[in-house]
Amino acid sequence: MSKSAEIYRKNLPYYYPIVGDLPPSLAVRFLAGAFRKEDRARRTVVDAGCGEGRDTLFLLREGFRVIALDASEHNLRILCQKSLEAKIAPGRLECHIADLVEKIPIGDSEVDALLDVWVLGPIILRYDGRAGARRYLREVYRVLKPGGLFLSEFETLMPKLSSKELKKYFANLTKGSFSIIASESIKTDYIDYLGLQSPYRVEENSAILAIALKDR
Repeated sequence: MSKSAEIYRKNLPYYYPIVGDLPPSLAVRFLAGAFRKEDRARRTVVDAGCGEGRDTLFLLREGFRVIALDASEHNLRILCQKSLEAKIAPGRLECHIADLVEKIPIGDSEVDALLDVWVLGPIILRYDGRAGARRYLREVYRVLKPGGLFLSEFETLMPKLSSKELKKYFANLTKGSFSIIASESIKTDYIDYLGLQSPYRVEENSAILAIALKDR
């Protein structure tokens, strides 16, 4: 088991105590807008590190087929219960326990998009370093179809980098596998549900939303 998955499981239920009260992420809202409504039923999106499912549930409501991945069985049980209670399109949700650094349990070139919200930077890079991040990105590349979308809300947390530095850092991490089509400064929101206090509380525009395409 990777260090990031081990620490993530150990710290539950500290992680995501109020995530259900937060709106869908910027990344998932951009993703929904990238596909026409009439095409969404034929599109499969991976929510990598889904937590209790705020973005997964949004994607299901928007008509996508979703594969939700998380290191925590507890989180996935909550997500499945929420989807049942909401009566959201049975048969369009798959849930899998996954150590994202080690293996994404999906076949090669099977999905249209992969959503990464505060996973690559604050969790994988922090605990598994660049080597772990590169293993994860190889898995992301493997499961995406040619031209598939990779969307990441990204920051390094420690050491803290400016938005300009983050864009360069992300580009270097994904070089040779993904083509970045957009990256913009954003404000973190996971601070609100992790309950982090000073000196870890971050400033506005200290993170980026990066949208990349799998190179064909």
